[in-house]
Amino acid sequence: AFGGGNLNHNIGLIPGRDICKVFPTVEVETAASKCEFKSKDDGDDVTERGWSKKTCKDVGGDFTERKTELKEDKDCVGQNGFCCLVYDDTTKMWRDTVIIILRTPYCIGTLLALFLNAIIPDEEEEDSSLTNQEGAPSFKTGPI
Repeated sequence: AFGGGNLNHNIGLIPGRDICKVFPTVEVETAASKCEFKSKDDGDDVTERGWSKKTCKDVGGDFTERKTELKEDKDCVGQNGFCCLVYDDTTKMWRDTVIIILRTPYCIGTLLALFLNAIIPDEEEEDSSLTNQEGAPSFKTGPI
């Protein structure tokens, strides 16, 4: 189910992401938390990332919170098939129709037969004046 849900959304003739109206949102870190302080050894500015606010305060630094923002998750990686909140109903109907037709051998065979019937010419019937009553070819003499 994990691979199927994600693959259904990301690849194929008509991927699910192309018919999605509203994607789920995820919180993405745009800037990590950091602590800036002056080094006691040489007085240079030092920036440490990932420290807690308390640790930064203990060394006398200025703590900056991490910055995050919500972004649409359009790639569906690691979502276990939870890739879209609202689909475009009309486009989803056409997508499902095409997928059902392509997954069903009877539909493929029927469509192939219709296509071949349309492009292959009909057989020509034999001209009855060229055969005698017994069905054998008759040979006419004289100029044609």
